[in-house]
Amino acid sequence: MNLESRVTFTFRAVMVLYALFLVLTGVDALWVYPEDGHPNVTIWVIGTLPLLVFLPGMLRRNFRSFIWLCFVLLFYFLKIVWDLGAAQVLWIDQCLLAVLVPLYTASMLFVRWHRALLRQQAPPAMTDSAISG
Repeated sequence: MNLESRVTFTFRAVMVLYALFLVLTGVDALWVYPEDGHPNVTIWVIGTLPLLVFLPGMLRRNFRSFIWLCFVLLFYFLKIVWDLGAAQVLWIDQCLLAVLVPLYTASMLFVRWHRALLRQQAPPAMTDSAISG
C-alpha cells in the first residue's frame, strides 16, 4: 500500500468514525441522560460543538485540524473513562470508547502520512516550515 492510498484510506476512516462518534455523542446527551423525560439539548450542543469546529478544516484535509481534533478527543476520553469508573456502566460509554480509540488512532496516522506525502510531493527547495503552513 503506497503512501497516497494510506492517506486516502485513513481520511475515509476518520470521517466515518467522526460521524459515528457525533451520532453516539448525540445519543448519549439526548436519549440516555434525559432531563425530566425530555432530551437535554444544552448538553448535546456543549458536547458536539467542540467536535464540529474542526469539520471545515477536516474536509479541506488540513492536518492541523486533525491534530487539534486529537487534542480535543483526549478530553472526551477522560470523560468516558470517568463514566466507565462509575458504579453503573452504561452501554453508550462502551460504544463511545470503542469508536473514540480508533478515531484518535486514525487521525494521528492521517496526520503522519499526510505530512509525509506533502514532503514527498514538495519541490526540493521547500523546507518543512513551508509545508506545515
